[in-house]
Amino acid sequence: MKLENNVLFAIDDYEMKKLDSSLMHACFAIEATARNLYSMRNVTNKEYKRCIRDYIWIIEAMIGGGLNLEETPWKNLRENFRCYKENGRPIENPDLADVIYYIFRCNNAHGKEVPINYQILPCEDGRSGWIIADGVLQMPERIIWALLAISVFSKANNNIKTSGNHYLTWGSESLGLGTKKFIIKDWWGREDDFKDFISKQNIIRVKLEL
Repeated sequence: MKLENNVLFAIDDYEMKKLDSSLMHACFAIEATARNLYSMRNVTNKEYKRCIRDYIWIIEAMIGGGLNLEETPWKNLRENFRCYKENGRPIENPDLADVIYYIFRCNNAHGKEVPINYQILPCEDGRSGWIIADGVLQMPERIIWALLAISVFSKANNNIKTSGNHYLTWGSESLGLGTKKFIIKDWWGREDDFKDFISKQNIIRVKLEL
């Protein structure tokens, strides 16, 4: 499936309350974005996670909540991740890229459900809830939109052309931030423009110590 179809299908499925399918398409769009970004035919877990880490600033901006996701290791998931290896060793301090790849992407790719302790949570305008406990990381459903934003804004995808009125949004009316709408057909590859916009928003970044 083409990258752009994964993005648009993710949005369509989200609107129909098919969150599992929406998340699946968003994860596969990241894989295609990594392929374009690093000019590779086959993307491994290394490149997939590198793409997430390179664009963690987009995820932070789009998921809301002000968390410093770049520097927050999810030590509460350490036991869960001992079965996953990186450079031949168990992953001791998983980060968000590890969670997205091993929990979201791999379960969907292998026809399995995302475990309940990683389920995504519904959001309200401007309010993104997280549930964090021993072996538990439930994040807001805005993670879907954050992953889609990587694929839309990445410079690697600046040659993609689509039509229609699908869009991404940033902001919150209830929090007094206003709402910025990004019509997808007009925003493919405009990474620098999005970075310029978000740099002016004075977003707070809080690192968690778990």
